[in-house]
Amino acid sequence: MGGGGLLQTAGTAFGEGSLSGYCGDTGSGVAPGLGGAMRTSANSATTIHCWDNLNDGRMGNSYSWITGAASRKAGVFWSSAQQVSGIGLSRDGGTTSYGDRGGGSVKLELSYTPMSTAAELLGSSGWVEVGSVTSWASVHQISWWQLSSTAGGVYAVRITPTDASACIDELQVAGVAAASPPPLPTVSFV
Repeated sequence: MGGGGLLQTAGTAFGEGSLSGYCGDTGSGVAPGLGGAMRTSANSATTIHCWDNLNDGRMGNSYSWITGAASRKAGVFWSSAQQVSGIGLSRDGGTTSYGDRGGGSVKLELSYTPMSTAAELLGSSGWVEVGSVTSWASVHQISWWQLSSTAGGVYAVRITPTDASACIDELQVAGVAAASPPPLPTVSFV
């Protein structure tokens, strides 16, 4: 099982779609490798705002995901179970350049079952909804879901923003032995 620290770059990204006109490959699928290894296709001229960016270990607008349509899913999965203490997200968390496209409602789900195909990762079976945050930090801060127990380990983390224009920077996944996530801002579940 995974230990402390930030775990997202040790996993593989998956997603349902990205904003067209920016991301060169707006389709759904599973990234080819760990830590934000991008998909490639004949039209992948740019990687800005692609779901692959959720676990690339980089912060800032150019490394973020814009959904492009309401309720698209994206996340990260691992081949082995991870002990997770918290999940964080932000808008342009690494810079102070952009303050748009933040906020809105985002649903968080966990899978305690091994998954590796796009059909499994984007489907409805095997997911447990942890809750939704309705007013996450829109810019320059990371909003955290504190998880009290992930007994048995987590194989995948998935988020679903309801806003078609939501822009999410790195999907941060903190391991159990990681330092406690920052206390601000407080988020409430719906």
